[in-house]
Amino acid sequence: MDLQKLSTQYGISVDEIRLRWLTLRTAMWKADLRLFCREAVRIRTKTGELRPLVLNEAQEILHAAAEKQLTEEQWVRLMGLKGRREGFSTYVAARGYQRATLWDRQQIYILSHEMSSSDALFGMVDLMQEQHPFPPQVGADNAKELGFPKRGSSYAVATAGQKAGGRGRSISFFHGSEAAWWTNAPDHFAASVQAVDEVKGRWGVLWRRPPMPLPFEASAPEVIEGWVIPPSEVWLETTSAGPTGEYHKRYTDALKGIGRYRAVFVPWTAESEYSAEGEFTPNAEPDEEGELSEAEYQRLHGLSDAQMLWRREKIHELGSHGRFRQEYPIDVTEAFAAADTADAFIKPALVLRARKRKMDTPDAPLIVGVDPAGAGGDRFSVSWRRGAKALKTEYRHKLEHDEAVAWLASIIDEDRPNRMCIDRGSMGQNIISSLRAQNKRYAEVIKGIDFGAKSKAKSANPNRAGPWNKRAEIYGRMRDWLAEGGSIPDDDDLASDLSAPKIKYRANNDWLLESKTDMKNRGVRSPDLADSLALTFAVEEFFDEWEKPKVAQSYASWQAVDEFRDDFAVGGENAWMG
Repeated sequence: MDLQKLSTQYGISVDEIRLRWLTLRTAMWKADLRLFCREAVRIRTKTGELRPLVLNEAQEILHAAAEKQLTEEQWVRLMGLKGRREGFSTYVAARGYQRATLWDRQQIYILSHEMSSSDALFGMVDLMQEQHPFPPQVGADNAKELGFPKRGSSYAVATAGQKAGGRGRSISFFHGSEAAWWTNAPDHFAASVQAVDEVKGRWGVLWRRPPMPLPFEASAPEVIEGWVIPPSEVWLETTSAGPTGEYHKRYTDALKGIGRYRAVFVPWTAESEYSAEGEFTPNAEPDEEGELSEAEYQRLHGLSDAQMLWRREKIHELGSHGRFRQEYPIDVTEAFAAADTADAFIKPALVLRARKRKMDTPDAPLIVGVDPAGAGGDRFSVSWRRGAKALKTEYRHKLEHDEAVAWLASIIDEDRPNRMCIDRGSMGQNIISSLRAQNKRYAEVIKGIDFGAKSKAKSANPNRAGPWNKRAEIYGRMRDWLAEGGSIPDDDDLASDLSAPKIKYRANNDWLLESKTDMKNRGVRSPDLADSLALTFAVEEFFDEWEKPKVAQSYASWQAVDEFRDDFAVGGENAWMG
C-alpha cells in the first residue's frame, strides 16, 4: 500500500491513513479471534520455530465452546479438561492478550499451580508482545506483569501458593491454569475466582464504512459488529488429578448443568500430532487385567494405526494404562478414573464396552430404579431398564416431597413399569408411603429397597464370604450384567458414577462398597446415577420367570403384577437373568 500516493489522491495525511487502517484492523481483530491470532500473535512451536497462531483441532473445540456460551449467556464461564500439551493454555493466553491490547481497562489475571508454569505462561505472552506487528505501548513490565497504559489494561501472572491471591482485585479475564493441581484450591476458588467482575457483554457496531472509503475500507464489510462492552471471562483448565478434589467436584457439577460453569472436554485424539510412524499390529489380549485390548480400544474409538502406535509408546513411557488414561484421556470417565483402578468395583473398561454397545430395545419387563435425594447437593436419580439394555437415566435437583411423588407417579402412569424399586433412605420411605396411599396400582408396582439390609446371599449362607449388604449385592448383579453384554447410554456422567465406588473387605472376607460419606471424604460425588441403575437389579422375579410372551402386551392391556407373573412360562429359552 503506497501511503504517499493515497495521501495525495484523497487529500489526507499519511498519519490519518495509518490511523484509519489501524482502526479498521482493530475492529476486525476484536470481531474475529482467529484473525487476530493469525495476524498479530506469534508462538514458539514444539520445534522451536516462531509461527502465527493458527488454531489446531483441540483449540477449535475450546473456541466453539466459548462462542456458544457467549451467544447464549453473554459471558464465559468454562471448565476445561484436557490431555497433555494440546494447546489449551496457548489459546487462552492469546484470548487474554487480545482483551488486554484491544479493549480499555481490562485486567487479565493468570493463576498457575507452580512457579515454572507461571514463568512459562508469562513468557508466552511476553513473546506475543515482542512479536506483535504493531506492539502496544508497555508501561509496567516485569517478570509477572505487563501494563498497557494507553488502554489502562494489564496482564498479570501469579502462582497458587498456600495463601490465596487475587482477593481485592477487579478482574475482567481470569485464566486458572492446571486448576486441579492448585495448592489450597478451595481458598483460591473463593478468592481469585470470586474477584472476577460479573459483566455481561454488549454486542454492537465496532466499525462502519465511511462515506468516502479508502481502498482498504471499500473492500471491508460495510459494518463490523462485535463486543462493544467485552464480557468477563473465567477459564479453569487442567489435566486431571484423578477423581478427587475441588476441581473434580466443580467439573462434575458443570457436567450436570449445576451453577454457572459449563464443561468442555478435549480428548487426546483431537491433537493431530499424537501419532507415530511405523508398523502396528494390535494386540488381541489386554496387557493388564481389567483393561481393553489394543484391538478393542482401536475398534471402539475408531483410531488409526498411527494413533495406536503413539498410544502404545506413551503407555510404555508412563509405565501403565492407568497413568496414560489420566494424562491422555479419551473421554471424561478416563480422565477422572484413578490411575490405579485396582480397588474400583466396576472397572472403566467394563463401562466403556457397555456404553459403546448398540442394540434394539429388548422385549422385556420394564424395571425402574429410583435413588431419592432431598434438598442437599445429591441428585434425585431415576433409571429405566429393559433386560439387557439400560434405556436412560434422568435426574433432578432439590425436589420437594410433593414434587418427587408427582414425578414418580407420572412415570408409573406413562411408562407402565413392571417394577419401580425405590431406595428407602433419605426421603425414600415417605415417598413410598405417599405413592402407595394414592393409588392401589402404585402400591402393586412399587418396592422399597433398603441398601443397608442383609444381602440375600448372606441370609442364605451366613458363613460363606459374599456381599455384605443389599447395595453390594445389587451392584454385583449389575457388574455381572455389564460383563455379560449389558448396554448403557453413552453418557460421561453415568459412566463416571459407575466406576467411582471402591470395594471394601471385612475381616471375614465379606465385601461391600465404600459409603457415599467415604466417597465424599475423598472428594468424589455420590454415585446417584449408578445407584438408580443398580436398583433395577434389586428384583429378580421377572427375570427368573420371564420369557418373551407369545402375544405382545401393549400398554392398553397392562396387567397387575400378580396377573403378569401367572401368564408366563418359567425358564424359557429367552429368559434373561437380570
